[in-house]
Amino acid sequence: KTLEQATFAAAAQGDTRALEEAFRWATNARLAFDNKLPKSVIPAINWSEKQLPSLSLRLLSTAAAVRAEQGNIQEAARFVLKLNQRISNSELALGRCGAYSRYTAALIAYAGGNNGRGDAEYAKALTLARGCSARLFQTQLFTDALVRGESSYSDREASNLFEVLLADPLPLAIQTDPLDAIAVISTDRTSAFAAWLAVAQKIFLTNSRGDEAWLDAIEHQRRNSWLTNQALGGRRDNLLKILAATTRNSDELTTFRKNILARYPDVATNLSETNAVRLLLRKSLWESRLMPRDTPFPAPPEAWSDFVTRSQTLENQINFIAAGRNVVPLQFPPLLETTEIRKRLVGKQRLLTFTWTNMGLFASLEAPKQAASWRVKRPDDVRKTIIAMARSLSLYHPLRPVETARLDSEEWQAHSKSLTTLLFEDSAVSLQRHQEFDELIIVPDGLLWYLPFELLPITTEEKNPGDEIVLRLKDVCQIRYSPTRSLAVGTRHTATTSQLTAVQANVTCRNNSPEQAIALLDRIDTAIDDAVFLNSQTTKIPVSISASLADTLVIFDELSADGKMNDRPLIAADAGRPGMSFKDWLAPPYKAARCAVLTGLQTQASGGLSQSTERPGSDLFMTAMDLVATGTETAVISRWNVGGRTAIDLGIEFIKDRQRETLRDTPLPAAASWQRAVDLVTAEQPDFNREPRIKITNSVIPQNAKHPFFWAGFTLIDCGVLNGTADSTRSQAEAAK
Repeated sequence: KTLEQATFAAAAQGDTRALEEAFRWATNARLAFDNKLPKSVIPAINWSEKQLPSLSLRLLSTAAAVRAEQGNIQEAARFVLKLNQRISNSELALGRCGAYSRYTAALIAYAGGNNGRGDAEYAKALTLARGCSARLFQTQLFTDALVRGESSYSDREASNLFEVLLADPLPLAIQTDPLDAIAVISTDRTSAFAAWLAVAQKIFLTNSRGDEAWLDAIEHQRRNSWLTNQALGGRRDNLLKILAATTRNSDELTTFRKNILARYPDVATNLSETNAVRLLLRKSLWESRLMPRDTPFPAPPEAWSDFVTRSQTLENQINFIAAGRNVVPLQFPPLLETTEIRKRLVGKQRLLTFTWTNMGLFASLEAPKQAASWRVKRPDDVRKTIIAMARSLSLYHPLRPVETARLDSEEWQAHSKSLTTLLFEDSAVSLQRHQEFDELIIVPDGLLWYLPFELLPITTEEKNPGDEIVLRLKDVCQIRYSPTRSLAVGTRHTATTSQLTAVQANVTCRNNSPEQAIALLDRIDTAIDDAVFLNSQTTKIPVSISASLADTLVIFDELSADGKMNDRPLIAADAGRPGMSFKDWLAPPYKAARCAVLTGLQTQASGGLSQSTERPGSDLFMTAMDLVATGTETAVISRWNVGGRTAIDLGIEFIKDRQRETLRDTPLPAAASWQRAVDLVTAEQPDFNREPRIKITNSVIPQNAKHPFFWAGFTLIDCGVLNGTADSTRSQAEAAK
């Protein structure tokens, strides 16, 4: 009220600058209070049109946006039409007024169900908004000053300032200037994060407790690298996640959900009716699991069509809400402080983190009450050895068959030994003290995503006199991977109901014949109880819709990692049937899968890492993050596609063990299930008629599948800490073995 009165005082005194400031603050205050405009704004637009055109245009752009956010689409359209007429062929179209014109057009498109146009208009709005953002400008100025050595801040002060500049926008920023706030969170600020890591590393190298500031900066950087690749800086994904969760939300998120549904009753109605259809279709899938693969689903086609329509409507609604002035908590990816992360580690769990920066390769090993951090002395040698090891594992082309004579080579063992030395050289950490840990959670970075840490040699053991065997990391502890440290120790929940497993297996390898494909389907059908196949029964249903109902998603098909991140296939198109991208997987309807298996993903490792890229490891990192973002807690993801029966059997045995989770009193770690599958499958001789990537040469016939080419390409992503004591977890793992 006081600020609005100030506008009249400024107008009476003819103080143009004070008038604009008074209107800006009055508008922001009212929007923050109840998302409405001050009553004086609309009359002021007409009053100032001729004598103060800049003020008139600013108020007009704000009014158009607010009317669109309130759902008054017709008035918003009239305002934006008038705005465009006044700023056309003007530099004002390239500034804030032009940005909010595009923003309003995007909201109008979303409200009308035109997501394609809405996304296009919003992208243009964000491009313009980034050029006007004071926050981004300040961040860039500070970063440039640090890089040039012109900053007078101490390292600690610089780190604290970066923590503020690179943090999520405050709720007040969203309420008063949503376009600027979303422009900030969705902008790639790689250079700023690199500068932050640089000053944090200086603190780490000169302060005995400096590793906490460094690790906190790393967590911010990894979180941001995913958010900037998502639409609206991750607001869509987080809103869907919150709306879909009716239980297990915090009190804050529960209150937010209630408020959103109260403000948008159409969304509440759509969610309720969608869930009812969802239960019907899930029951249909459950009933079809014992039917022949080609039997149509029992549910009527109308129910599937209704589910598709409602999911599209929900996508429109979420786009509209997330694009506007609503405060959406960015709960994913989670962001925990280092002290909290260490507090959540249980028993003999250890968290091993690697980070590549412009200054080299850094690492840390964290325990509940202690930690060790170090700088890897020879990062270039690490890089070269990882590439050499990939070649020694017969990774040189993603499709060509591997000759068995190559598998007879033991060159990879020398490289793995070198990497054990290089990664821990002159540090206080030694993997030989493996008695101190029973579970290792690895957070890789860069090329280290392509390194199977399971192969690192730890020590030797004499089985019989004169007969020494090499114990590798997989032999002395459970191993799992996580894309971030916060995800590694998040809260997870045990399964309490029967699990519905959906399987996709059309083209496991491009060299497969149709007969081989059918044989593999038969094998999967026989081995996995209650499996539902997505490739035959659901031909006329979008695969993203049917797959969304499954608790476990198993994809045996070969998947290319080429193209843009969001366009990567999660299920490949086949025989004219559309597939599903990771972008589709992140969109409504919400996904039920807590476990996912991707045995055919091709990453940069499949070509032997011969072509360097700006962001090595990003294919695996983004794949893991996209899966976990939808609620997946456990995922087996391949670094390269083997494509034969061995890979299929590994997936089968892992899923069979996970299906028994509801029958156990104490949850079994996924790492124990995976190790059991590897031990069981690799002990047998492969059927080389069913291994399209293997070519028998020089009469060299492997007697088993223990060569790392067959199994070491799989990465077990497992997020969260299981409930229960470390002792009970360890006893379950031993029982599984």
